[in-house]
Amino acid sequence: MRNIVVILISVSLIIATLVNSESGQQDTFELIKVELAQAACVKFEILTKIESSVFNDVDSAQGSAVIAADGRFNVVIGSDQYLYDSKHLYTYSKINNQVIVETPNDSGVIVGEISFITNIDKWYSTQVVDKNSKYRLLLKNSSLAGMDMPDSMTVYVTESSRSFDSLAFFDINEDRNVIQFLCQILVSVCTEELFEPSFPDSVDIVRF
Repeated sequence: MRNIVVILISVSLIIATLVNSESGQQDTFELIKVELAQAACVKFEILTKIESSVFNDVDSAQGSAVIAADGRFNVVIGSDQYLYDSKHLYTYSKINNQVIVETPNDSGVIVGEISFITNIDKWYSTQVVDKNSKYRLLLKNSSLAGMDMPDSMTVYVTESSRSFDSLAFFDINEDRNVIQFLCQILVSVCTEELFEPSFPDSVDIVRF
């Protein structure tokens, strides 16, 4: 589930550029990325699906995400919450009544190789599969594959609404992960309360 969060955060912070060399016009993916990069606050409503070929079943969960331009985020998927307040990363499991608190290291990495989100074109190359509809992102450094960064992702966009439709990738278990974007809203400001840790008093706290 954590790599889903990593990919979800990366969506809002993509700053790479796609240019249609034939027409000289920016395509839909380019316009989406520019809007997200300029937004002070991005809100998503999502549906995540993990399709297991081994067990022949689909595990799905609804969720939401609020992502600020300064990198803070609050992501909820099912009963799990991932909160980054610019100082610590909090991973909360309601089922286990536990919150894991991690502190970024000197390099600014907060979740595995999550640092790639601020410069995705450094890590991924982009291929246009179907202009204004489907794109493929390929990891440039294969040694990072199998960590929190998928070696490839397929991105689907909706041209009419200029928004993301879904992302799809395979995890280290070879299960297909799909993030479907039900709603995408750009707002002028994120309220501070959204990034303030608030967990039950009885929660077990584990620090790293």
